Formats: sequence, C-alpha cells, structure tokens
Amino acid sequence: GDAAGGELDEEDVYMYAPAPTGGEEAEDESDQGYVMELEDRLVNTGPVGDFALSAFRFSSDEIKRDSNCIVATACARSQGKLCVMQRSVNPVVTTAVEIAAAQAVWSVMPPPPENGMEVDEGDESAEHEYTLLSLGGDEPETEVLRGGDLDNMEGEMHDFLTDGPTVCVANIFGRRRIVQVTRTSLVLLNGHVKQQELPLIAGSKIVSAWVEDPFIALLLQDGRLELVRGDPSTLQLSLHPAPANLLPENVTAAALLRMPEGLVGSAAGGAGPSFAVEPDSFLLVVASESTESSLRFFSLPDFTLVYDAGIGATWGAKMLADVTCLPADYLSAAQDSDDPP
Repeated sequence: GDAAGGELDEEDVYMYAPAPTGGEEAEDESDQGYVMELEDRLVNTGPVGDFALSAFRFSSDEIKRDSNCIVATACARSQGKLCVMQRSVNPVVTTAVEIAAAQAVWSVMPPPPENGMEVDEGDESAEHEYTLLSLGGDEPETEVLRGGDLDNMEGEMHDFLTDGPTVCVANIFGRRRIVQVTRTSLVLLNGHVKQQELPLIAGSKIVSAWVEDPFIALLLQDGRLELVRGDPSTLQLSLHPAPANLLPENVTAAALLRMPEGLVGSAAGGAGPSFAVEPDSFLLVVASESTESSLRFFSLPDFTLVYDAGIGATWGAKMLADVTCLPADYLSAAQDSDDPP
C-alpha cells in the first residue's frame, strides 16, 4: 500500500525502487577508482612465489587485533623457504608492573645446582631468578626484582650495583655466573653474591656492551672499544687488549657472534673480498665512522682480521641505524663538523 502511494521505507526502496538507467550506471562507474600507495617494503624475502594473509593467534579461540601475518614462499629449488612476517613481536604477558622511568630491562637465570650436573642452556622450563631494571630520571638507578612474580628485593642483602644506571646484564660461564655492566665497572656475581669487580680505566664511561660467553665487548664514550674475556677454569674476568693500532678509532657499533657452523661469504654482488670463518669460532664485528669509515670482522681471541669492507665501502641502502651506541658528545661533534656523515 505504501509503495503504491509513493511513500517508501528502506525495505520498500530496496524491493520496489526502479533500477538506475544505463546513463546513471555509467556515471557511477566513472566516479569509482583506487588510489594505490606504497606502505612498506619487506627486504631479503624474495623472490616470492606466493603469499597469503593470516591472523595471528595465541590460541585457537583468540585472535590478536591488528596483527595479521604474511606467510610467503621465497627463493627456489634447494634454497626455498617459508617466511612468516608479522607487524611486531607478539608477547605473551604473564606479569605486568607499571614503572614509568624504566629505560631497559634484563632477566638472568640462577646458577646451576652444586652437584656438577650439566646446564641445558636451551631448557625453557628453567625460571629466571632476577630481573634488573635500569631507571632514568633525575637520579638514575637500578632496581632488582626477584623471580617471575617480580618481587622487589629492597631491604634484602644482595651485591648488585643499584646506585646508578645499568648498561647490560647477562649470564656467563654457562649460567654459573652473572655479569652486570655499569657505566664505570663490571661486577661478576654468583647468584646475588659478588665474586669480582673489574673497574674501568678512568677517563671514559661505558655506553654499550655485548656479551657472548665468555667474551664481553665494551663501547666507551670516547669511541674506543675494549674486550673483556672470561676464564672458565677460574671463573674470573680480565681485560683482553687488542694489538696496538688494530681496532679502529671512533667505533659507533659492535657485535659479538658465535659461529657454530663457521661462515663463508663475500660482499653483496661479489664486489668485495671473500672471507671464511672456522666452525665454532667467535667473531667481533666492529663498525667505525670517521674519515676512514669501515666494517671489520675479527676472529677471537687472537683478533685475526677475516673481513674488511674497506674505507667508506657500502653495499645496498641503509635500512637500520643503532643510534643508541652513539654518545651524546660524539653526536654533537659530528653535527658541528663540516665533513659529510
């Protein structure tokens, strides 16, 4: 009745309204279109044979919002692989505490039992014993928490340094010891009891540290790099100096790597020299940026140079920069310089 009288509700419009004419359809289609914009680039994944989108799931009945994964087939023949790429890390939260001034956090494992049993470093069932938080603010400090419940150890006896910021904390000597790196020293602990303190040479402070058992690399505020080596027989740390004039000056970043299967390679496109690293070797990777910028690989403990990218040599576009390794005075000096970065 309403349709006959000319008064149509939404359902009537859908059922009885006249279809648009050919001209109207053409006009509507001419207004339709797509705007394509490049949102992101995923490097080192090709050539891609096929890909699909999938929602990330913690469990069969839970889907994390805004966490689509890309599942892709890459490369070909014997080098084929399946790549799963996601927007970010998807953590499983077990305990949460609100600490506004926290700048960095580390968790370390307890020492093994005294019965001489071997430690399985890949055992995920073992629980972390201590969590250390480096706090910023007007009076930087370090806070020590115990166990998975993050109980504050304030008032308990321990030898962790807490009256300043912490640079790095890690297990060493196969979990038998804990090393805490501060701005001015290294502290070696058996559980929470101090066994050794290795002070830094006066005149510079530690800004970054990397640990690969039993080596510790220290980047100093003046751009120098120092190496500390642990002795598994005595469970002590000592400075392991490199030969004179071997390590570059103005180091901006470094890394310690352990190569269980060795490494053989060359620069991208074959433009640089080839190199080989023996199985189960340790590598010290050093990047420096000055009038003689370079990327060098040294084999430890004898500091044998196994690869040198050369002066100012780079291959490919710069994708990432570890700016946390650059001290503030180094950055200001670079900005005031007329030399190109």
